[in-house]
Amino acid sequence: MATGNRESGRTLDWESRVKICLGAAKGVAHIHSAGGGKLTHGNIKSSNVLLTRSLQGCISDFGLTPLMGFPAVSPRSAGYRAPETIETRKFTQKSDVYSFGILLLEVLTGKHQFSHRP
Repeated sequence: MATGNRESGRTLDWESRVKICLGAAKGVAHIHSAGGGKLTHGNIKSSNVLLTRSLQGCISDFGLTPLMGFPAVSPRSAGYRAPETIETRKFTQKSDVYSFGILLLEVLTGKHQFSHRP
């Protein structure tokens, strides 16, 4: 998900940004409430938010992180990971909330977040 179109210089209005964030938040909330509250996404980032034609945000790639093990962390996606997941390699609902917060920050600022951690 990008909050702007670099080629044309267009950006999304606030109403569209809020709609995208609310849709993604509903998806994360659904994942967290399913399975007796034991499920996590484990890889929340802007490229895992898909948009409908009406700009409704939908969270994708749920369930892939456990199947793949701990994914290699690229500099781009490392900024979405809670510090404890990098060390423990365990994802929790709290680490999902951290990642979602970084996603919100990206939507608000219109800029991709990069990690400066070693």
